[in-house]
Amino acid sequence: MFPRARTDGIVSDGSATRQRLTEPSTGRTWELSAFVYAVWSHADGRTSVAQIAEAMSAEQDIAVSEQQVWAALDLLADQGLAERIAPPASSSGDLARRSFVLRTATAAAAVVGAVAAVSQPALAASTGGKSSQSHGVPGEISTLQSDVQTLQATTEEQAVKITQLQGQANEQGTKIQTLQTQSAAEAAQLSADASALSEDSTEIARLQQDVEAEQSAKQQAEEGTKEQNNKQTEQSAKQQAEEGTKEQSNKQTEQSAKQQAEESTKEQNKQQTEQSAKQQAEESTKEQNMEQFSKEQGTKTSSSAG
Repeated sequence: MFPRARTDGIVSDGSATRQRLTEPSTGRTWELSAFVYAVWSHADGRTSVAQIAEAMSAEQDIAVSEQQVWAALDLLADQGLAERIAPPASSSGDLARRSFVLRTATAAAAVVGAVAAVSQPALAASTGGKSSQSHGVPGEISTLQSDVQTLQATTEEQAVKITQLQGQANEQGTKIQTLQTQSAAEAAQLSADASALSEDSTEIARLQQDVEAEQSAKQQAEEGTKEQNNKQTEQSAKQQAEEGTKEQSNKQTEQSAKQQAEESTKEQNKQQTEQSAKQQAEESTKEQNMEQFSKEQGTKTSSSAG
């Protein structure tokens, strides 16, 4: 929203603390506080309320809120010095309260000035150029002065309330800063805890990798040992089989040799037996021959003797 002040036919003139606006064509005069006048000066229809508050904060070296600017614009609209625009719905409740405070505490003099500072030419024009006393103008002025005093007293009360509210606001601000500090400390602690957890997770992952690598190496070693044992078993079985075959072959060789020896002995015995029998037969024959020869010799001898 871009508020726009009424500047056509308006002439400003005043001091550093109060400004007077005059409309020469009607003779109307307004006295504004420096704050309300600054809002009127910035409301050019191109600057937002937030930008006005920011610019005034920089110019006056104090914090100016958007709600204060809205209240001043509402005041100017009441006096016909600015277009009336509705504030945002979210701040309407705060604006109603702040507007009342600003009207009475900050800009009450401007409101009174706008009512009481109507120039004498304007009054004369409204009375047709006749004497103001004949129409009871002094009585009206006295009433207005009484109203001014009443508003000033109200302004002082509201100023005290504003001071109290500012003190409460400062306390709340201190509490908020304390909470923010605590929140920052807690956030830092949470960040440190998260960093520690991250480091722990990294260490756990590294340890898991080490354990997996160790298990893999152990498994490979076991498989290698098992394979080596299998090879050794196979080699031992083969060696035993070879030794068994060799032993069996030796036994067979021994058995064959023994059999051959037995057969050879048997043959030799047979030959010896045959030879012995032959020898005995020859001796028997020889003996028989000798006996026969002897017999024949005996016979011959007997024959010779006869």
